[in-house]
Amino acid sequence: MDCTFKTPEGNFNYRVAGVASHNGRLLAMKEEGISHYYLPGGRVKLNESAEAALKRELVEELCLPVKIKRPQWLVESFFVLEGKNEKFHELCLYYLVDLPWEELPASDRWEQPDSDGTPHLYYWLAPEEVRGARLYPVCLQECFPDLPEHLEIVTVFE
Repeated sequence: MDCTFKTPEGNFNYRVAGVASHNGRLLAMKEEGISHYYLPGGRVKLNESAEAALKRELVEELCLPVKIKRPQWLVESFFVLEGKNEKFHELCLYYLVDLPWEELPASDRWEQPDSDGTPHLYYWLAPEEVRGARLYPVCLQECFPDLPEHLEIVTVFE
């Protein structure tokens, strides 16, 4: 069971995501009908560690194993989901990760279904694209490619 629940006041999510960069570019993803980019990852299951959840999610989404290097950000976000008018309170733990780069497509953009068949669009974004994109977490726009060396805690109200 995912660590997520709904209340009359809004929804809560506990997520993890991977910060993967290669050759100075950031791996981001998008879905049809969504106007923003986000990083690969997903919800943590009850009684699952954050690292185990991230490894599971990246295998599901990219069909590749991941090496977790270190935690990067703990981001607490308060937002309204576009198009649905639902309030969210979300905690997301972002980890710096290494992927087997040679097994990823060489193109700057590709589509790949996850393990349940849902198609995702993946992009390698250059630093100038990261700064100009609608991308979550927003702290990436300010610092990529020079990521903080230690875990940072960020709170975002949208």
